[in-house]
This record gives sequence, C-alpha cells and structure tokens, in this order.
Amino acid sequence: MTEPAHYLTWNFPTNMRGYKPIDLLGDSEFVEYTWEMGDRLDRLANKYYQDDQYWWVIALVNNISYPLGIKIGTVIRIPHDVNPVLQKLDLI
Repeated sequence: MTEPAHYLTWNFPTNMRGYKPIDLLGDSEFVEYTWEMGDRLDRLANKYYQDDQYWWVIALVNNISYPLGIKIGTVIRIPHDVNPVLQKLDLI
C-alpha cells in the first residue's frame, strides 16, 4: 500500500502569483541535502521539523514547483528553522 503524499492534494498556504522572487533563507542556517531515490518533501519535513506539513517551506526555499519531478542527485537546501521563512511570508 502506498502512503499518500501531502503535496498531491495540499496547496501552498499563500498565493504566490505576482510575487517577486525573494531570498527566503537570508542569513538562516540550512542543511544541504542530496535528493535520493524514494525521497519526498513531506518525509524530509517530518525528519527535520517533526511536522510533515512544512514540506512547502522546503519547496519554496528551493523554488520547487513540481515536487514529483525532483531528480536524483539534486542538492536542496533545508532551513534549520521554518520560523524565519514564515516571518518573511507574513504567516506568523
């Protein structure tokens, strides 16, 4: 049985149309992670944030518009803390 991926049915929490690209990481510390076979953004969010619903933070920081199309070997940046990103988006 396949585990459902949150990003198949869940939209970003904010409408990003019309927004100019911004540096969501700024001075924030992050981990560089190399994408492997079987990886999913929701699982990485659960691993790093203990909350799989923050998959979209990883997607936004890395300008990923189609999570199912990430190629093996792609290096992505995972912020240590989601709060600075949420603050830049005025979500907290």
